[in-house]
Amino acid sequence: MLGVRNNSRTNQPGGRMVHRAHSYRQRPDAALSPRESECLVWVARGKSSTDIGTILGLSPRTVDSYLEKACAKLRVRTRVEAVAVAVRDGIIDAGSE
Repeated sequence: MLGVRNNSRTNQPGGRMVHRAHSYRQRPDAALSPRESECLVWVARGKSSTDIGTILGLSPRTVDSYLEKACAKLRVRTRVEAVAVAVRDGIIDAGSE
């Protein structure tokens, strides 16, 4: 399996899986761009990439690209995880309009 890493679990004797704690802190040298943050705020408000694109005047694919970059910078896999980490770390405020 090329490129596949399993960092979240460790096999233990007896076949048990133990989850390890992750540090999902944003890398200090990789701050989110204003567009990445803006897209995350709209995701937090329940908008799809198509909706966000319409609101911001972007294509859905461009929105997806911003969200992929945000996920990479925040070291998460999904847009939902990215929103959770960004809110937790004070990067975005999903509650304000």
